[in-house]
Amino acid sequence: MVVLLAALGGFNLLLPRASWYLSYGWRYKNAEPSDLVLAINRIGGGAILAVALLLLLL
Repeated sequence: MVVLLAALGGFNLLLPRASWYLSYGWRYKNAEPSDLVLAINRIGGGAILAVALLLLLL
């Protein structure tokens, strides 16, 4: 479970545009994420990764 959480967080942290596309982009034609959305995805991915690493250490 923790490894899956860490993988998801790392994916969002390293590839926020791909994460956005898999969540929302495929629904709309010629859609592009805003810089704010990419930043929020990146921050959220870092937070998820930090929680996963914390759970792994405990």
